[in-house]
Amino acid sequence: MKNHNILNKIKHKFIGLLTKPQQVSFLKFFFYITLYTAVVFNSEFITKFWAIPEVSENIFITLTIPFVLISIIILFYLIMTPPIIGKYIIAISFILSASVLYMIKFYGIGMDYDMVVNFAKTDPDEATAYFNLYSFTFVTLIGVIPAIIISRVKFTPMKWYNHILHRLYLIIIAFGILFSCGSFLYKEYTFILRNNHHLYAKIVPVYLGNVYRYVNNTYFSAPLPYRTQGLDAKLIQTKNNKPNLFVFVIGETGRSKNFSHYGYERKTNKYTEKQDVIVPKNVSSCSTSTAKSLPCMLSSLNRSNYSYSIADSQDNVLDILHRAGASIMWIDNNSSHYNVAKKEQFKIKFTNRDDSKDCKDRICYDISLLSNFDSEISELKNDNKFAVFHTIGSHGPKYYQRYSKEFEVFKPACNSPEVSKCKNEHLINTYDNSILYTDFVLSEIIEKLKTYQHKYNVAMMYVSDHGESLGENGLYLHGIPYSIAPDVQTNIPLIMWIPDQYADANGIDKKCLLKNANNKNNEYSHDNIFHSLLGGYGVSTKIKNNELDIFASCKK
Repeated sequence: MKNHNILNKIKHKFIGLLTKPQQVSFLKFFFYITLYTAVVFNSEFITKFWAIPEVSENIFITLTIPFVLISIIILFYLIMTPPIIGKYIIAISFILSASVLYMIKFYGIGMDYDMVVNFAKTDPDEATAYFNLYSFTFVTLIGVIPAIIISRVKFTPMKWYNHILHRLYLIIIAFGILFSCGSFLYKEYTFILRNNHHLYAKIVPVYLGNVYRYVNNTYFSAPLPYRTQGLDAKLIQTKNNKPNLFVFVIGETGRSKNFSHYGYERKTNKYTEKQDVIVPKNVSSCSTSTAKSLPCMLSSLNRSNYSYSIADSQDNVLDILHRAGASIMWIDNNSSHYNVAKKEQFKIKFTNRDDSKDCKDRICYDISLLSNFDSEISELKNDNKFAVFHTIGSHGPKYYQRYSKEFEVFKPACNSPEVSKCKNEHLINTYDNSILYTDFVLSEIIEKLKTYQHKYNVAMMYVSDHGESLGENGLYLHGIPYSIAPDVQTNIPLIMWIPDQYADANGIDKKCLLKNANNKNNEYSHDNIFHSLLGGYGVSTKIKNNELDIFASCKK
């Protein structure tokens, strides 16, 4: 009976918190939200920070980091909580923080700037892949319910100057802690944080700084003056006088480790291995997220100097190909073209997600990219044509939705978006099925292009945007900062189909190309794509760097 009464009291207290306004002092309110944020939202950060060898060996760092964290949280909340609306901003941040914690805890994804950009550009259909009953329950319990309580709080009335004084107290406390720790442990903290910079993305609510930066850069900053490039671009006449028809396929989340072209024991490339393809052995991505890798690979910028704002304010390879005289077509089965197909003269189309033939639950299989290829090619005005297929490939966490049932070859599969709860071998089976299906689609694209050889010189190139983690070291999906990303997130496949007719017509020595591709000492990356598409398509322009053009050293 006693236990029953206690439970009833807890129940009534909880209901009261949700339904009745709670009056508390400003300082008490700040104490509660700071403590909750430190203990709950930063549980993963603290756990990973304490696991660093240099931390575990230093008792002073181990003991002081919670206080340093609390100081950072206090300063962040003070900045983002103006009077009157402050509690509502914190309430919203609690819901966002719960979602961020879910991504950190179950996928190992920190919310750095690149990931903020990636999520901001994700369409609703893609975003729903991350939502399921478990994630909904998690975010509701950890974020939504506390947010409701926060929104109903009423502060104890006080004079405006007392409110300012309370904020000053908090600022003095926060800076006092940081100054004290910094005075005695500055070198130790600097060394640890410099070598573990990725942990910044896992401090909550520091990610809000990246959100602010993205919003400011996107909506409130003046764009850079637009810069045209390759004004001298022109097409080199083919030796057989036929125009070129080139298809560039941008893959999604394909890691080379699971491609049999790269030595994987499973036959995940059984379709393209019959198509006389050329596969360079060492290829790396520009980033571990689509939002950066896709525009980066089509830009003249390199990974080392890439900038979102600069890339967006200058011509990319599609613009230069168009200027040289090629008609450009972009067909998208993913969430966005990330503003790289920005010319009005380009033919831009997204796959029809309501098409029952190749789509299910508003998700289209990549074969749908070929649905109306014949009519779309015929509508392009210029004789020379360049088509981009942006695939959904192996986009997680719903890998099982990326292929039709007959391609579930590797069993049992993990048919759940909660990939961290699947047996690892089941998860790999599902991922491998998606790679097998991608290979099938590439082979079908090649077969379709073969039917145009009487009229065009045809060729295809495929490259993935980034790789993927499938549970290695407790990591899932992608998005780890590049400097510490595992190889499976940065090592990607590059597949080229250059038939003899295309090679001869465009002066390409295929034997030389194959020899270079098979040389394991040759390293390629997204840095090569801009220059290789120009060189492979036969465009003459001073902006092309022959050292980065895969085809340049093999021109006859």
